[in-house]
Amino acid sequence: SQGDFYVFLNSIKNYIEIIRRSKNKEDAIAKFPKYLFNEKVVFLNIYSRLNKGKVIRIYKNILKAESLVRKNSSLYFVIGLRFLLSTKNIITS
Repeated sequence: SQGDFYVFLNSIKNYIEIIRRSKNKEDAIAKFPKYLFNEKVVFLNIYSRLNKGKVIRIYKNILKAESLVRKNSSLYFVIGLRFLLSTKNIITS
């Protein structure tokens, strides 16, 4: 649903914010939620791949997805999939 899409975007924002505010891996791990201990390795892998430019591109991608969903609320699923694909491409590039 559209509500789930916004929850997903907000969780992405939270994790990117942790990466943006962390000075090193230890600081990022300290800010990472404890209940996601099984996903710590994946988070650290993403942390090591991102730099300041990629974080800015991800934030721009989030803003674009949010504005598109507000304009075309019935297309939230397609926009969400496109957002996920482009975010993956930013992280892995």
